[in-house]
Amino acid sequence: MVATIRSHLSAYRSRNESGIDCVAYPREIGCSPEDIYRQATRFLLTGYERDASIAAYIDQANMRTCAPIASRALVAECLAITPLDGRLAPSPDHISNGYMFRREWNLVECVWFTSTVAWCMSWGTTA
Repeated sequence: MVATIRSHLSAYRSRNESGIDCVAYPREIGCSPEDIYRQATRFLLTGYERDASIAAYIDQANMRTCAPIASRALVAECLAITPLDGRLAPSPDHISNGYMFRREWNLVECVWFTSTVAWCMSWGTTA
């Protein structure tokens, strides 16, 4: 199922050389975490990478279910390092289900659901 993006938020913080992208989808569309991750990653990388490279990158992701409390802590940590300004910024307080796709010292990619929104977050740093 193809979802329509509800919003895309992006921020870069030069102090710690970190960047964050969050893509939101309406929850009522009924997409799986894998679908949300695949669509958001393709959206974020199109124009920067070749289609074959994007497909390979997505195929190498390893989805793991995260407890809501662990998801809340991880999202809050990323948002504390690289804050997103604005009313539409995601809140980790209402995470009901979380899924990790990549977790390294310099990269976090995850999907989480609230009652109304499915979020995909990509956070990274070069510091």
